[in-house]
Amino acid sequence: MDIYSFLRSKDVAEHCRAISKKWNTYEMAVIIGRSGRSKIEKHIAWKDLIDNFPDMPLPEPTGLSFFNAESFYENPEKQKSIIEILKGQIKYDENILDLFMKLESNAFYKITAQDGEEYSSKKYSSYEDAIFASRDIENKDKDQDQNICIKKIIFETEDEWMTISAELDCDRNIVSWHHYFFYNSKSNEKLLPYYEEGKISDFLYDSFTYVEIPTPFKRGDILTSRHADVFVLDSYDGDEPETLARGLSKGGPYNYETEGWGYFVNDNGCLYGDHACQIDFYEYYRGKLEGNNRLLHYVSLF
Repeated sequence: MDIYSFLRSKDVAEHCRAISKKWNTYEMAVIIGRSGRSKIEKHIAWKDLIDNFPDMPLPEPTGLSFFNAESFYENPEKQKSIIEILKGQIKYDENILDLFMKLESNAFYKITAQDGEEYSSKKYSSYEDAIFASRDIENKDKDQDQNICIKKIIFETEDEWMTISAELDCDRNIVSWHHYFFYNSKSNEKLLPYYEEGKISDFLYDSFTYVEIPTPFKRGDILTSRHADVFVLDSYDGDEPETLARGLSKGGPYNYETEGWGYFVNDNGCLYGDHACQIDFYEYYRGKLEGNNRLLHYVSLF
């Protein structure tokens, strides 16, 4: 399996490949889970881990992670095997998919944006009809992995319903699930067992699950990121591994690959410093600096 292809930055992936960076089974499972790839691709990769990589216990959680810590301490048996956790996650996804696709007279589908905004008020009787209609909607941002969502709403009564929302990539493959169920709704009985089964594996997607991912970036590099505009890198947590380790041991709020500090230029041409989160998204900026961003060239020289 080419684990490097699951890293979200091409520059970071090339760097890790060049230095032959290795990760254990747990770390690879997390990299795959947070890759932004489709559920199908994740399942194929996880099944490769299950079949071809050594099992290991789930490490004790570090960092500020409610789901990670709760799942770990409430399920002492499951922490013994990452392989069993992956099998449970795959089964959980398959169960939710079955429920999501099932035709029900008291349910309908809608097309929404990732933020929940509806593209239209039209309701569809099947997932296939909604997918077909969604192909006429352009993604707002081609650089975004997830944008269009198909939402299934199952009604029990006027005040009791359950919603399952599937986030899709540009090719309309399912990337992730979001489900919300109303208290005391009969629909909860359908979903709750699946939710509990998958609860232990929240760490696979948790922003606060730390995995060491080396990067090639240094102070003064002009970078861009999915979550940030063009900026000049000043520093990032990986520059001070001892400080980072102390923060993690204290349960500090460090995310998947920590974060950096950079210099940006606003619309008025003013330079300011700010956080640039998720280092594994960073890539070298290869475009032409135009307008106020021309200032970043000179900032990068210092």
